[in-house]
Amino acid sequence: MTLKTSLLRWWIASLIGGASAIVAAAPVPAEAGYANITDMQMMDWLPRTQPTARVRYANESPLQFGDLRLPATPPPARGYPILIFVHGGGWMSDWNKDYSDALVENLSGQGYATWSVEYRRLGNAGGGFPGTYLDVARAADFVGTLGRRYPLDLNRVIAVGHSAGGHLALWLAGRRHIPPASEIASPKPLRLRGVVVVASVSSLEDALEKSGRKSTLSMLAASSLDEARRRYVEASPDRLLPLDARIRVIDGSKDAEWRITSNMGFVERAKIAGNDVEHIMLQGANHFDVVAPTGPAFAAIVRALKEVDRD
Repeated sequence: MTLKTSLLRWWIASLIGGASAIVAAAPVPAEAGYANITDMQMMDWLPRTQPTARVRYANESPLQFGDLRLPATPPPARGYPILIFVHGGGWMSDWNKDYSDALVENLSGQGYATWSVEYRRLGNAGGGFPGTYLDVARAADFVGTLGRRYPLDLNRVIAVGHSAGGHLALWLAGRRHIPPASEIASPKPLRLRGVVVVASVSSLEDALEKSGRKSTLSMLAASSLDEARRRYVEASPDRLLPLDARIRVIDGSKDAEWRITSNMGFVERAKIAGNDVEHIMLQGANHFDVVAPTGPAFAAIVRALKEVDRD
C-alpha cells in the first residue's frame, strides 16, 4: 500500500469518526463468522462505482443532497422499487454518508434503486431540531420528484437506516401522527411500504434516559429532561405508533445492551399497536458488522427487505 493510499484511507476514517410482538427474535447462527468490525476498519468500505446522479433536494445548505443509484438491470414495468437510506453517526457532523456507500451500492445490485441522503447534523449550521428532521423529511418526499425523472415505483418505497439513521427512518414512517402544529410536521408525507433498520435508536427516551446520550437533548431542542419528555411525542418513533409500514428491526448481539433491550421493547409495542413487525438478532455481530457491505448481515438485510416489500 502506498503512503498516498494510506493517508487517503486515514482521512476517510477521520471523516466518518467513531461512535460509539410479541414476536420472538429470529436468530442467525453464531458461527456465521462476524468480524466484529471497528469504526477505523470502515475506511476500507469504499464503493466501486459512482452513483447514477447526485441531486439536491433543497437549497438551504450544501448538505441537502442525495446519491441516486439505479440497478444495472432493466427496470420492471412499473419501475424499480426504491430504498431511502439514512446513515447514522449519533446525529453528529463527525459522521457523513460515506461509510455506508459501499453497502448502498451492494443493495442497488439487488434490484433496488437507492437514494442515500445526506442531511444537516449536530455541529452543522441548522442541524438538530428542527433542521435534521426537516432535511430527512424533504429528502424522503423528494422521491416523488425523482419518480418523474427516473423509472421508480413509488408504491414500493422502503426506508433503511443504521444507528441514529434508523431512528430517522422509523420516524419517517410515523409522520402522519405528528401534531399538525409541530415544526417538523409534514402535510403530505410520502407513504412507505416498509422500514428496515439496523442497530437502530427506536426510542429517544431510552437513548437519553437509559444510555445517557446527551446529544439526544439537542435532537429535541431541549434544555432539560422535562422539556425533552414533552417533545418525544413528535420526534420519537415509539411515540408515533402504529407506523405506516411493515417493520424489521435488526440488531447484533454484541451491540450495547440498552439498545437491544430498547429495540425489543419497541417491537413489542409496535406489534400491539397493529404493525407487521419482527426483531431479528444476529448472533455474534456488533454495531458495525450489521452494515458491512458483504457478509452474513448483508444477507439478513436483503431477506428483511424482501419481507417488507412483499405484495
